[in-house]
Amino acid sequence: MIKSLVPPLILCLLLFCLVSVAQEREIEHIHVVNNDIPPLLFKQRGQYQGPYYEKLRKLLAEAKLQYELDILPWPRVYQTLLTQPNTMIVSIGRTPKRESLFHWIGPVVNEEEEMFFYQLKDEHIEVDKISPSGPYSIAVLRDTYFHEYLQVEGYPPKNYYAVLGGDELLQMLLKKRVDLILLSDQNLALHANNLGVDIGLFKKSNAAFTIAHYMALSKGSSPELVERLQDAYQRLAQKSIF
Repeated sequence: MIKSLVPPLILCLLLFCLVSVAQEREIEHIHVVNNDIPPLLFKQRGQYQGPYYEKLRKLLAEAKLQYELDILPWPRVYQTLLTQPNTMIVSIGRTPKRESLFHWIGPVVNEEEEMFFYQLKDEHIEVDKISPSGPYSIAVLRDTYFHEYLQVEGYPPKNYYAVLGGDELLQMLLKKRVDLILLSDQNLALHANNLGVDIGLFKKSNAAFTIAHYMALSKGSSPELVERLQDAYQRLAQKSIF
């Protein structure tokens, strides 16, 4: 029998070091996902652009992390965050329902954004009847905080439609398949531009809610990675970058 030339204790130490190095290398790289939100974060001529992208780049440089950024449709973004560890999102609305689902790094902006019910400009909507018991049909984007808002507020499923795309949302309102849609000013402008539709065709019916947008990590992420990003965020916040 040939005996090992390496004493067992040294062999164990070597294996421990190799595992530690491998784990360290694992958190040198992070996968970042986000939906397309021009002008805040978008890809043009093969280059990522926008103020949210600049904040992401500065944060990951401060945390000394390399990254891969993918712009995906929102349903894929959300599913990726729920299922893949060490995955980060640049901007996600922080809601009570999502509180325990992610690690929260910090606000991507300090101001909360206000969301509104929109109607066609020439339609008569009674604002005081926009409620779970009201007569109006509503369209929202599926698996978003808009969708969550209607669920939490108790709007019956028969009174609203959850669709996959913002362009489809506007088309439903323009074709009078619904009475109202729930969006932000920025969302409305983006989708109206995509469709080549005059934004003057729409008007606000009523304010719905406000929300803060955060950078966040998937729940299964390495504790070391969470701490590294949160610490880097705090250092940049002290420099007024966030």
